[in-house]
Amino acid sequence: IFLMCRVNEVASFVRVVKQTINSPAFSHSESDVAPIAVALNQLTLADLGIEDHCYRDTVSNDERMQYQHIYQDSQCSIGMFFIPASASIPLHDHPSMTVITRALFGCAEIQAYDWQDQENRVAARVRDHLFQSGEIMSCHPNSGGNVHVITARTPFAMLDVLTPPYGENEMKTCMMLALAHSRW
Repeated sequence: IFLMCRVNEVASFVRVVKQTINSPAFSHSESDVAPIAVALNQLTLADLGIEDHCYRDTVSNDERMQYQHIYQDSQCSIGMFFIPASASIPLHDHPSMTVITRALFGCAEIQAYDWQDQENRVAARVRDHLFQSGEIMSCHPNSGGNVHVITARTPFAMLDVLTPPYGENEMKTCMMLALAHSRW
């Protein structure tokens, strides 16, 4: 999917993200990411180059999940996922990262876990939520569901802000995981 974004609006959003994460007081807490959430909420689909009905149809008719990169530097990464109905992003984590996500259209089920004992791969479910268009969620290095699976119930799109991003020269990698057993 190739998008024609409104450069000024997207650049303003990136500036808010950068100013927020560059604050000396930034500690990846829910209150620290609030300005990013507010700015995310102000972006329109048109700002992101999405004509609602066209992209719903594109996602509906394509069986592949797609990713559209928007911005990345050493402090953050911003991009959009387009997920067809019934497709999933498998259970995975975001090591030492904060992720702020907005559902752009559609809905998806989020099953989220926090590590109880990361070394032994023991996690507890903290969220089972139907994530719907317009909602904003965040997960943090040690809370908020940093380990999660996302399953689209309808054609679904979301915009993610990751801080810090995955680094090419770092040992920071996303782990794909599987549930051993669940009490839910």
